[in-house]
Amino acid sequence: SRVDLFFTKFDMQELYLLPFLFITLFLSIFFLTTLAGRVWCGWSCPQTIFRTLFRDLLQTKILKIRKNIQNKQNEPQGQIFKRALAVGIWCVLALTIAANFMWFFVPPFEFLAYISEPSEHKILLAFWLSIAAWLVYDVVILKENFCVYVCPYARVQSVMFDSDTIQVIYNQKRGGVIYDGKEKFKKPKEEGALCTGCEACVRICPTHID
Repeated sequence: SRVDLFFTKFDMQELYLLPFLFITLFLSIFFLTTLAGRVWCGWSCPQTIFRTLFRDLLQTKILKIRKNIQNKQNEPQGQIFKRALAVGIWCVLALTIAANFMWFFVPPFEFLAYISEPSEHKILLAFWLSIAAWLVYDVVILKENFCVYVCPYARVQSVMFDSDTIQVIYNQKRGGVIYDGKEKFKKPKEEGALCTGCEACVRICPTHID
């Protein structure tokens, strides 16, 4: 048995290297978060990339289900055929992505040979279809709720920030208080507050954070 990772073959005797590889990867992500904020979530996280492909590219740019990508919180209405077509296309992409993940553990040519005889390789087929089904559920149904409620990394990010972390955040000293912990977004009442209450930041936020 072996693992094919980044075009390198690891035999079973070399798998002791994988924990060090993953530890280095996660420490690098944590360091980057401490230095530059939510760079991983915004630009590198597979969840973000998959949602961008499905919502911004497939639904908006290609199938024109959405008029634009400005209001990411509102789900498109009507156009049942196009929405079903978008899900169908994503199912095919999900199978491809799941297969690509499996290729880390089973070489591509062997994988293709195995799935051509599904009755002889039921466990492999079950893993492949289960990963693909999760990708479809995650991107089409769960969406950004994964980031808010499921992702463990999101839970620990707040403890890694300090006053020197580079962040793109709302400045209450300039814009005024728009959230008091009880109500949702509201136009600031302070005199001289720069926030106009247009709610553009609320509409464009994909994770429903007002």
